Amino acid sequence: MHKLTVNLREDIKDPLKRKYTLTHSDESGMRFLFIGSEYAEDEYDELRDEVIAHWDLFDNKYALRVFCPLACEKSKYSPDERLNIFKRHMPMVLKAIIGGDLEYITSINGLIQAENHIYYCYDKDNKVFESMGKVEDYI
Repeated sequence: MHKLTVNLREDIKDPLKRKYTLTHSDESGMRFLFIGSEYAEDEYDELRDEVIAHWDLFDNKYALRVFCPLACEKSKYSPDERLNIFKRHMPMVLKAIIGGDLEYITSINGLIQAENHIYYCYDKDNKVFESMGKVEDYI
């Protein structure tokens, strides 16, 4: 089981301004979740294995939007191989983000019922979209 360290950089009350950055260490198996008003770009790795997420509104309902970068010159994997790796790990990613901020998520009306929208990004304009249930499915 991977351990999770949560770093609350800023206690953002408005869900639409709350951003998540999830990184990990291959050596230790540790996962690191950063929460703040900006993505923790200072924590990005040259292999671009980070996952970022934020809340959004669609038809007056919250959605957790999660983004995974597929193109990376330093990676030994092709973008399509990275897509498969990210897809395989996405349930653990969602559990880490949701579990790491569960107290906040359960305190805001509508977040538990939010849909999970996953975007696997080849580049700025080329994304693969996947819906992965609701936030409550990963608690």
